[in-house]
Amino acid sequence: MNRFIKRLFKIVFSRATVLGLSVFLQFVVLMAMFNWLANYTIYMYMGIVGISFLTIIVIINSDSDALVKIGWIVPIATIPIFGILFYLFMQYQPMPAIYRHRYKKVGEYISTSTSCDQSLIKKLKITNPELYNLAHYSYKYGSYPIYDNSYVKYFSSGEPAFHRMLEELNKAEKFIFLESFIIEEGYMWEMILDILEAKANKGVDVRVIYDGTCSVLHLPFRYLNNFADSKIQFKIFNPIRPLLTSIQNNRDHRKILIVDGNTAFTGGINISDEYINQKKLFGHWKDTAVMIKGDAVCSFSAMFLQNWNFGKTEIDDIRNFLCTKQYNARGFVIPYGDNPYTGEHLGLNFYLDIINKAKSYVHIYTPYLIPNDNMLNALEYAAKRGVDVKIILPGIQDKNYCRAIAYRFYPQLVRSGVKLYHYTPGFVHAKSIVSDDKAAIVGTQNFDFRSLFFHFECGAFFCQTATVGDVEDDFNETLKRCEEITEDYIKRINIPTRIQGTLLKLIAPLL
Repeated sequence: MNRFIKRLFKIVFSRATVLGLSVFLQFVVLMAMFNWLANYTIYMYMGIVGISFLTIIVIINSDSDALVKIGWIVPIATIPIFGILFYLFMQYQPMPAIYRHRYKKVGEYISTSTSCDQSLIKKLKITNPELYNLAHYSYKYGSYPIYDNSYVKYFSSGEPAFHRMLEELNKAEKFIFLESFIIEEGYMWEMILDILEAKANKGVDVRVIYDGTCSVLHLPFRYLNNFADSKIQFKIFNPIRPLLTSIQNNRDHRKILIVDGNTAFTGGINISDEYINQKKLFGHWKDTAVMIKGDAVCSFSAMFLQNWNFGKTEIDDIRNFLCTKQYNARGFVIPYGDNPYTGEHLGLNFYLDIINKAKSYVHIYTPYLIPNDNMLNALEYAAKRGVDVKIILPGIQDKNYCRAIAYRFYPQLVRSGVKLYHYTPGFVHAKSIVSDDKAAIVGTQNFDFRSLFFHFECGAFFCQTATVGDVEDDFNETLKRCEEITEDYIKRINIPTRIQGTLLKLIAPLL
């Protein structure tokens, strides 16, 4: 009984309970306001209709994606008072504007410390106009240059990537930057943490960023108190606060590891045991990652420092964290970052660039398939013009509602000639695309609205590198363990799942 009381006390006064209660009380106040307004229904009805009409006009004329607009119009048309207030709350509260200003300030400062090789740009304009156009776009609208002297190694699963990460961490002499969406206690984090602490004690500058929303689910309350005497510097990006705010919608989904400015890792791998198959959650966990050495690491350092310096008055000078070792390698690399405060969706446009230029094939890994209209049209058109479009998705899904929504896109894609596959051994968490033995992307961005529009993301574009062939070889090998989604398979999807997907698709961009 004593143990039960202690456990109950721990649950009642836990961080999640306190935060949940705070938000619930704010919600109750909001509902009370709705109830008070209901007393004046007769006088307010025409006003609500007029405001709804004006709000819908504003939404239709906005720059948002078509499905995002529908996602707002549906609740405004069906439950006007709640829908309008929720829209105004999400679109016009002051905190996002403040964050946008701060992030722009940090981004501008760091971008002035990076530069593009103009001789390379001039050469590409003559020898490879298509690549020149992409490089021009990336640098002008994202401050991410193209590099031609960086070595790239591809990892087809989390296990070898993790072992190589440990090797590179042990070589650190100056600094270590680690940014992860998820950090969870377990074998993987303990192995990394031991090295980080040892290096920090030797004077290496060790900094760690992890997402505030995920920390509520994956780390104990006041976890950082364990490091009060540690020399490791931690930062919780956008920590959970007991306030009704849309800020929590913008999460740090990046996965970056940088060692001494000479080596960087990125891909789908978070710091948790399932990513290296030490723990089984949804069968075998299929992920991908890349290691980059050379000047291209500078762009990853810039991404990390943007989030590290966000909200600070004194900003690090990126010139103190540049690559000091030179690497000669074939091909080109463009590391890039995406964030919701610029209005420029680099990740989406990089994906579209590859799909629209494909002549022979486009092969894709993604855990979630909830495309916007541009992505959907690009995939369909590529298949219709004879391009071999294949997408590998999880056989065992971690979020059933995401699978239900994805099912609503299956018939349209399959009819157009896109070939869909389920990875039968388990869950696919990889986010990769490869085309025509020429270009590939490995990064953190899923094919869904949340990842393409609302999160902080990153990726690396490769062109004419050996890595492109490695990504394609891995895709074909993985395909052997997949089940193709045929029209007969789609017909067997049960009715409750179809109904769930149909309803959720209306608000998919808001989930």
